[in-house]
Formats: sequence, C-alpha cells, structure tokens
Amino acid sequence: MLIMGGEYMKKLKEYFFEHTQINDELWQQFSQNIRTVHYAKGDYIYVKDNIWTEYMYLNYGLIRSFIISTEGKEFTRQFYFNTNESNVGNLFVTDFRSILTKNLSSRAFEVLEDCELHVFTHSEVTSLYHKNHTWEKVGRIFTQLAYIQMDEYYCTLLTLTPKEHYLKLKSQMPNLCKRLSQYHIASFLGVNPVTLSRIKKSCDL
Repeated sequence: MLIMGGEYMKKLKEYFFEHTQINDELWQQFSQNIRTVHYAKGDYIYVKDNIWTEYMYLNYGLIRSFIISTEGKEFTRQFYFNTNESNVGNLFVTDFRSILTKNLSSRAFEVLEDCELHVFTHSEVTSLYHKNHTWEKVGRIFTQLAYIQMDEYYCTLLTLTPKEHYLKLKSQMPNLCKRLSQYHIASFLGVNPVTLSRIKKSCDL
C-alpha cells in the first residue's frame, strides 16, 4: 500500500456536490482530513475479523468483498468500481455494519485491479456532525442511498434465479462483466463456474 497526500480528489468532490448541498467552504473542511492511498492487484485492504474504522471512496480500479462459508466456499458480496455504471454501494469500499456496530467484519476485501482510494475515518465524520448540521444531512443522504442499494440487492437474491440474476448484472453493468473473471461472477451469483458456463450458453441460444 502506498499512501499519498495533496491529491486533487476531483471525482469525490463531484460526487459530493452532485448528491448534497455542501459548498466550497464545507468541502475544504472535509477534504483536509482525507488521505489518498494506492493498492496493487492482489493486495487485501481489510481481511475477515478486522473492525472497520474508515470509509474509502474508490477513485479508480476494481475491488471485491467476499465472505467464506463454514464449508470453505467463497461468496462475493460486492464489486467496487467507479464508472457510469456505479452506485453508492460500488463507490464506497466499506463494511458499514462493522463501522456502526464496532463489531468484527465477516468480509475480506481483495484488490482485483490496481486502485486509488480516498480515505477518511468514522471519527472524523462524527466530528464534522458536531461542527455543522449540514454534515448530518449529508450523512442521512448517503445512508438513504446505501439502504436503497442494499434493499435492491437482497430483493434480487431472494426473487431471481441465478440466470435472471446474471442477465440483470449483464444488463446493468456490461462493462464490469468484461473485467471480471468467470470465477468471480460465479461466486457473486452463488453458483460454480461450470453452472455459470451453462447459464451463459443458454442465454446465447
């Protein structure tokens, strides 16, 4: 991991200004606490049984979070990337549950492509809440966006077949699918690579 300072966080600033009503003064107040970090393909950012204390915004690259069952099977929980196909769940590389509950994370985070992230701590965010009520509104906005994305994800898991889930993923995120290995797509759908091959062949018929 390489840590850098003084980076111009254009994408993160644009994202905040698009979704909130902060001004340049508030942005300066927030951005002075941000670190810019780089990870290489194959690195692990956080591993299982860590307690998360940071929020990470992905500027570029590709990351996945995954869990491992008691039988040793991997299940990809989320992919993180920053393109026009992304939503809030893809942009923030974070275990929100671990941060908010201060409990151990059940997930590991693997870097699939070299990446750059902008990092700020939960304690810094909490401090901003006390300095200006606007930041509390910002927090609510991002919480609502994250909840909507999470609810859609679980509805997909509960109501769609693996084939329907694959078709939805391919429709919503076609460029992401081109960057992922068959193994990672299969682990996201909850099937093995052989089953995924059958699904893909049936879609081409």
